[in-house]
Amino acid sequence: MRSLQRGLGWRIAAVIVGALVAAPLSGAVAQAEAATEYLQNPSFEQPGANAAAPTGWTPVLLGNETAPFRWVVQTFNASGQFPPPSPVPDGQFALEMFWQIGSSLGVQGIAAQQNVNVPGANDLFFSYDAAQTFYPDSRSANWAGAMAEVQFTSGGQVNSLRYFHPNSRTDYTGSPQDSATTKYIIGERFTGNGDWVANSRDLDADIATKFGITDFTVTSVRVGNLQDRKAVSPFPNMTMYWDDVELTKGGVNEEDPGNPPTGDCSKINGIQGTGAASPCVNSTVTVQGVVTGIDDEVGADYDRTYPEDRGIFLQSLPSDDDGNPATSEGIFVGYVDTASSFRPGDVVRVTGQVKEKFGLTEIAEQIGQEPTKVGTAAVPAPVVIDQARAESQGAGKAYYESLENMLVKLPVGTANSGGTNKFGELFLTPGTTRDRILEGEPLPASLLALDADAGAGNPANPHKPAAPSTTYVTADLFDEVRDATGPLSFSYSHYKLMPQPGALPSVVDGPVAYPYTGVAQATPGQVRVVSFNVLNYFPVGVELDLSPVSQAEYDEKKARLADAIDRLLKRPDIVAVQEVYNLEVLRDLAATLGGYTAYLLEGNDSRSIDVGYLVKDGVPVSNLRQFDRTTAGCDDSGRAYDRPPLALDVTVRGRELTVVNNHFKSKGGSGASGACQLQQANRLRDQVASLEAAGRQVIVLGDLNQFETEAPLAALQTGSSLTNLWSSAPAEFRYSSHYQGVLQTLDHVLITDRLDGAVADFRYAPISTDYADRFTGGGANADGHKVADHNPAVLTLSFDGIAPVTSATTTPAQPASGWFTGAILVTLSAADDAQGSGVDRTEYQVDGGAWTRYAEPVVITGDGPHTLAYRSTDKAGNVEAAKTLAVKVDATAPVTTAETPAGNGVQVVLAATDATSGVAGTEYSLDGGAWTPYTETVTISGEGEHELRYRSTDKAGNVEEIKAVTVKIEDSVAPTVLVTGVADGTQYGDSLDLEIAWEAIDSGSGVKSVTGTLDGQPFTSGTVQSLYKLALGEHTLTVTAVDNLGNQTVQTVKFSVGTSTDDISALIDRFEAEQKIGATGAAKLQDRISKVMVSEDKGRERDKKKIVKKIERFAETVNDPKIVSDAQVRTLLLRDADALIAENGGTSES
Repeated sequence: MRSLQRGLGWRIAAVIVGALVAAPLSGAVAQAEAATEYLQNPSFEQPGANAAAPTGWTPVLLGNETAPFRWVVQTFNASGQFPPPSPVPDGQFALEMFWQIGSSLGVQGIAAQQNVNVPGANDLFFSYDAAQTFYPDSRSANWAGAMAEVQFTSGGQVNSLRYFHPNSRTDYTGSPQDSATTKYIIGERFTGNGDWVANSRDLDADIATKFGITDFTVTSVRVGNLQDRKAVSPFPNMTMYWDDVELTKGGVNEEDPGNPPTGDCSKINGIQGTGAASPCVNSTVTVQGVVTGIDDEVGADYDRTYPEDRGIFLQSLPSDDDGNPATSEGIFVGYVDTASSFRPGDVVRVTGQVKEKFGLTEIAEQIGQEPTKVGTAAVPAPVVIDQARAESQGAGKAYYESLENMLVKLPVGTANSGGTNKFGELFLTPGTTRDRILEGEPLPASLLALDADAGAGNPANPHKPAAPSTTYVTADLFDEVRDATGPLSFSYSHYKLMPQPGALPSVVDGPVAYPYTGVAQATPGQVRVVSFNVLNYFPVGVELDLSPVSQAEYDEKKARLADAIDRLLKRPDIVAVQEVYNLEVLRDLAATLGGYTAYLLEGNDSRSIDVGYLVKDGVPVSNLRQFDRTTAGCDDSGRAYDRPPLALDVTVRGRELTVVNNHFKSKGGSGASGACQLQQANRLRDQVASLEAAGRQVIVLGDLNQFETEAPLAALQTGSSLTNLWSSAPAEFRYSSHYQGVLQTLDHVLITDRLDGAVADFRYAPISTDYADRFTGGGANADGHKVADHNPAVLTLSFDGIAPVTSATTTPAQPASGWFTGAILVTLSAADDAQGSGVDRTEYQVDGGAWTRYAEPVVITGDGPHTLAYRSTDKAGNVEAAKTLAVKVDATAPVTTAETPAGNGVQVVLAATDATSGVAGTEYSLDGGAWTPYTETVTISGEGEHELRYRSTDKAGNVEEIKAVTVKIEDSVAPTVLVTGVADGTQYGDSLDLEIAWEAIDSGSGVKSVTGTLDGQPFTSGTVQSLYKLALGEHTLTVTAVDNLGNQTVQTVKFSVGTSTDDISALIDRFEAEQKIGATGAAKLQDRISKVMVSEDKGRERDKKKIVKKIERFAETVNDPKIVSDAQVRTLLLRDADALIAENGGTSES
């Protein structure tokens, strides 16, 4: 469990008294009087190369004591010696002033003590005047700090609140995970540059909640005359004093021996209680429970590790469950050295002290004692997280609190806070809704995280494990995680579900594509400038995260940075980098990339994280310089900037620019107000104003460690023409980092006004926030995703590589039909970019002709389509890609003709043509009637003369002049009908197919209709009739023709259908070909019918009986379904056989 310490620039002030940790409450007062108590050195930064890191510090509550108490203060020096304790009289608080100086040569410190009465008002004054010599080293962690402290002891426990001067590394009190709302106990503080500023923060509910204080007032705390860390010998006088300190006792102290714990501290649910904090805090307890999981990683900050964070999760046995949904049945047991040896289902007994570690209720196992395994039991079923309850819980997250340390299951959660972070945490919101969690928006009450500590394998250095955790969940932004199961822990103000080895949840990919492709390749006319905080790019051998950087770590970091810049960011022209150790490593990165030159100047930062540049070869660079490097100010070094702004002048696309790379004081190091960053912003703004006054165009970029809405960003844009491009980025990607489940922006790019028109694109490339680490290593597999913890800010500029833009307008305007009916005037207008060189000329060509310089509107005439191409060129020689305007002209009306039969016709066919736009429609008027759209032949009836008027309109809207035709009707003769394919009175064999057709002719009014029937049923001309489908015997074909005046002709054709052995043989062949009779069957049938044919050939009367007999044998063969399976075919052949039998006498004799 990395817990409290991870990734913060501050530490919690806290004390532990080792001799009294396990003392029972009943003997606490007596033992307090007899014990020797030591307050160890409160150094929250590694003090120096030769000084040991402080140990044993844990948080405690400050309460109001009624029992006798005393306090002890100790300081340390380079030899590690501690002075003896100083007692505090009963009824008094002790106020201490402490200062110390650290360097690579050791640490020196001194403390002064003064006791005060409670209640009462006290004026305190401490002064130390001595010549102190220490030797600054540009690379060691030299520092000077001062601390004011209120202390008391009770029950052997030392309690304290501390304030650190801003020149110290740490100036926060309270819980690191609540840094945004941490309260000072100070009414006024010294800024380090001669100014006093009021602290707007008060104690109110925050102090009362965290420290149990009631009626506690401290005003006007001042620390003066501190020097920066590069001070020279001798160290000058240092005076620190408090004014008007008022301390009032009152309220209830849960740790007071007179107020024993209210819960049943022998059971897990009693230890948890129903509130946010345990009622058994500081009690030594013994509990028994079943193991549900482990945390197999100690906590770590950037100075030390915290073994108490490694341990096991226990849950109540069924017999101990209190059935109260408001009390958790789970507990975490810390300081378990053998955590990985326990398995889910082990029943263990453990003894230790109950602690509230920044909101997590836990048992600190007794030193030298591991949990005792006493048996096994079924692992409790995980509690399924109720999404509705999780979403509706208040700020205290009472629902999650009721499940703290218990085994839970999240059915489905969505990664709305980005991908899995570098600490193995994946923040999720229950459910499947995709909605980024952004800074400034309400934090979802249901937010929780998956934590990979259970599978970490207890690495010696948690910052640098030998292999990724086996419970690391690889998920990107908007991925869905399903069935996550594990104990529900708590740290950094968030609940953390800790999957266990062998029980990883499944991940369903969301819409975020891997690899990232959101940055397009810059065009030849564009300039790309990127700001990229590369996160601790340190050389081999330099201390980083508790151990020196190895060669393999350095090579991997370099390869991954190269991949990010080359593949993901498409090789920008200028890369402004932050957190680079020195010029040498930046040059190594440039060499790996190829085609880049590195630029860097050393700053004041104690860790030597500097800002620098990678500039593409061929981009002219000059005047590399820093702003305010030695100016005194508010940063940790005592200078205006630990990382001074680094400026360089470049010439790109003929433009001279100044780029200023920044890395402001850390956000945590200046308080939520951003007071120091505000000072830094004001200084930088003044530098930019000077550059603008000199005619320079400026890009300010970098890690400004402030949100876009905060005062330092506003200050930069006040008194200069700088504009923050944050709002120009695509709305869904306006963030550069994620912290504690929130996507936020700390990196910014600002430009002066003369660059506004040159911005082609601005975006944040979410290669760090939106993705999980793939752990591909270095070399050819190096992956730039997640190489750092900030997203690069990518600015793309287009200067006078931009061609003019030309537009064309027509007079008249484009008709809805798309066709002009006369000459067209085309006006061309061209404009160049606001920062461009201006339009030099515009040209055009008509229908592929020669390019002509445009001087006046172009006239286009002539029927048909035309194409006008046009383009413009600016004075810098940028030629616009030719555009085209397609127009169509039709100034000619269509032509319509009328066709009527020669002589006495009654039908008129109208035909219209238009050679250009085409005919839109034709209409006619008969005998002066209404105009009617022409859709088919016009039929005119009634004897006499008729006038038909007609006209057509084309698609361009041209209307033809009216034309007319006169029609005279005289007709009394019926049509003539001609029938083909069948002859009247003829008999046909039923094996034949007849194509029967007819035609009607009328030379008068013309044929109106012709219809036919066969045996009374409708029959169509041209039909091919298979005669075997007709009955044997006579049939009648009737054809009726009517002309347009109603004269009618009816013609009848009678024919008959018969059969013969030849017809039957032909039909057998036909049915075999149609696969209605099989080949074998057809052969048998042909054999039978051929025998009939033989008998017929003899032609004698006495042979007819034999013929009939053979026909009957044929019929018997036909009637065999095995021979003829098709029933219709059997019926047809039997019909023909019966006809032949009848023809030959009708009977046979054996």
